[in-house]
Amino acid sequence: MARRLLLFGSPGRPGSGNNRNHVGLVPFHASGMYRDIRGLPMGEKEMYGPSIKPEERTWAMIAHLGGIAGLIVGVGQLGWVVPLVLWFVYREKSSFVAFHALQQLLFQLACLAAFWIVFGVVTVLTFLVIGIFLWPLVALIPAVPFIWSIVAALKANVGEWYEYPVVGALARRYTLPV
Repeated sequence: MARRLLLFGSPGRPGSGNNRNHVGLVPFHASGMYRDIRGLPMGEKEMYGPSIKPEERTWAMIAHLGGIAGLIVGVGQLGWVVPLVLWFVYREKSSFVAFHALQQLLFQLACLAAFWIVFGVVTVLTFLVIGIFLWPLVALIPAVPFIWSIVAALKANVGEWYEYPVVGALARRYTLPV
């Protein structure tokens, strides 16, 4: 049987943009089965995570969106508050929520540290006139956690164990059983 990547299909077919139950482009087999990244058949249980309850997916999404709310309300400085609270509440109850909350917490703290380091360097370089041209970069740094958190929230809402680069592996080490 031929394998193909169905980019545009009929409404309701897997891989078509009209079916809201299927996220993204998924390799599609002629038999109608989804396949994972390795090309192995994948059923609905594997796609949506059978052990992850809908309320856990919602709280994991709130952990990511709470980081965004903290960025907006705290003028870029309080994105870590909601993930910290959710991590304390769910660290013993749900490994899925604890994982997403902890990695969002670590990601927000890393972005906050990067912002202040860049802010300090650009402030010093401003005295050398070079820094004047770098201030737009400082203004764009808060956009990174904002956009990335939206992506992570959407992935958490469908039950995916989405990982940020670097901090995702650290969060996995501290929240998931070995």
